[in-house]
Formats: sequence, structure tokens, C-alpha cells
Amino acid sequence: MPFVDYCEAHHADHITTEIALTWATDTPHSSNEVYRSRRLTGAQRQLRSAPTQLGL
Repeated sequence: MPFVDYCEAHHADHITTEIALTWATDTPHSSNEVYRSRRLTGAQRQLRSAPTQLGL
């Protein structure tokens, strides 16, 4: 699930470190540090490309 969709599904009003880390680790591959890092980078890119989706 894309990060923005995850935030909306969890009714996040603001982006927090906690929700980003929860999203990055909420996957069967979450024990892999490289995978988590890539997911967090992906979340950052999604937010940069569409900041208005969450009213930012």
C-alpha cells in the first residue's frame, strides 16, 4: 500500500515519524534493514511529489 494511502486509511492528520516507521515495518520483509530504508525513501518521495494529498 502506498504511504499516502496508508496514512489516509489510518486517519493520520499529520505525518509523524511513528506512522512512517509503522508503515515501513508493516510488511513481511520488515526485518530487512535495506528494505525498510527503501520504503522510507519511497514515502519521502511520495510526499514530495504529492504534498497536497494529505492537506500539507
